[in-house]
Amino acid sequence: MDYRNRGNGFMSLSNSKILLVMGTVITVFMSINLVKAISENRKVQDRINKLQSDLTALDDQNRSLSDTFEFVQTDLFIEQECRDKLNCKKPGETVVSLPPEKVAVNDQLLSEQEALIKRQQQSNISKWWDYFFAPSSAAESTL
Repeated sequence: MDYRNRGNGFMSLSNSKILLVMGTVITVFMSINLVKAISENRKVQDRINKLQSDLTALDDQNRSLSDTFEFVQTDLFIEQECRDKLNCKKPGETVVSLPPEKVAVNDQLLSEQEALIKRQQQSNISKWWDYFFAPSSAAESTL
């Protein structure tokens, strides 16, 4: 009778080891699936956040375009475009147009005159300093 109890105890011990191994394998398998599900959930949440930020940017752009569209339909804009592009004028109004080359030349002459006046207002020491230590183009322009 002692042998039977030992045999039953051994069988129950081996059954419990098998159950422990099977339980461990199932737990590991479920843990791996849980980690995968959490990772997928995080990726989906990141994608949702990105799409929401894109939606916000598109809403802002849509509002801006709507404002521009409303402005383009105003009489003030239509009148300004008519004046600029079609050379229209109101009755009794005089239009003066300057050629663009002369305006650019005048701007260049003004900037050269301002540079000359600035150089003339410099002290002698700062002129010598610029002559020796300034880049070569600045030194040549002071001569």
